[in-house]
Amino acid sequence: MDVGWSRPENPYAPINAITMYHSWPDKFVTIAVPPEEWDGTWEYDKHPNFKFDDVIIVSSERELLMLVLQEIENADIITGWNSEFFDAPYLVKRTEMVLGKAFTQRWCFPQARGPKFNMVTTSFGDERMVVKLNGRVHLDYMDLFKKFTFEGRPSYALAYIAEVELDIPKLEYDGTLEELYHSDFSTFVAYNYRDTEIIKELDKKY
Repeated sequence: MDVGWSRPENPYAPINAITMYHSWPDKFVTIAVPPEEWDGTWEYDKHPNFKFDDVIIVSSERELLMLVLQEIENADIITGWNSEFFDAPYLVKRTEMVLGKAFTQRWCFPQARGPKFNMVTTSFGDERMVVKLNGRVHLDYMDLFKKFTFEGRPSYALAYIAEVELDIPKLEYDGTLEELYHSDFSTFVAYNYRDTEIIKELDKKY
C-alpha cells in the first residue's frame, strides 16, 4: 500500500538528522542518527569546509529528540523554512510518538500549556496540520520572507531563494533524501547543515 510522503498528518518516518543554529553564541549544532551500514568514517574531501568532527552522533531518534529538547531550553524563538506546515508540527508529533505526550510540553515554556494542533486551509485550498506553541514563539521564515520582500519571487523553494539572494547554493544530489542517507551519509549530513546555514544568512541579510 502506498502511504505517500511522511508528513505531520501521517508522521511515520523517523527523524534522523537535525541542525540548529543558536544566534546568541553564534553556534551550529548538528545531531544525526547514522544508517546501520555506515562504517563510521566521514568523506572529508567531498566537503572540505564542513566540520564533521563537530557532529553529535547518536544511536536512536529517541536520543536525538531528547538532545533537541535540551538545546531549545533557553530559546525564546524557533524558526525554520516552511516550518509552519512541516518542521514544527512534524517535530512535535514525532516527540509525542517516540517520547510520549508529556514530553511535547517541552516545546513550550515551563509551566505553559502544551502545544495545540489545528488543521488550517492553505492558500492552495488544501488542509494542513499546524501546531501552536505556548510561551516560546515559532516563526516561519518563508512566510516572513514573502511578507517583507514586496517585489515577490517566482519561487519560494529554499534552493531558489538561496541561489538568488546568497552565495550559498544548496548541495546537489541524485535520488531521494532517503537514498542519500543510505548511500552518502556525509553529504546527507552536510545537506542538512547547509539548509540551516542558508536561513541564518538570509536572517543576517534582511
